[in-house]
Amino acid sequence: MAGADFIKTSTGMGTRGASIEDVKIFKENSNRLKIKAAGGVRDIETANKYIEMGVDRIGTSSGISLVQKKESVPVPQSKDAPKQAGVY
Repeated sequence: MAGADFIKTSTGMGTRGASIEDVKIFKENSNRLKIKAAGGVRDIETANKYIEMGVDRIGTSSGISLVQKKESVPVPQSKDAPKQAGVY
């Protein structure tokens, strides 16, 4: 009724972050609101679980490591190389 577009599981600053149970409760009780799972999403397996559940956004400070392959080679850090988000 307040006109919100999203609800968010956590700020990520408390004692715990998102949980599967939180997302289930949101899905059961808010059919028009989009969901952001935030806090404690540190690996691709967890992110994928939330995505499979229908979460619209993932809030994480581990974005780069979520999308890098484990066998990837480090990105060269020359003055001409493009900057990576969060790496300065």
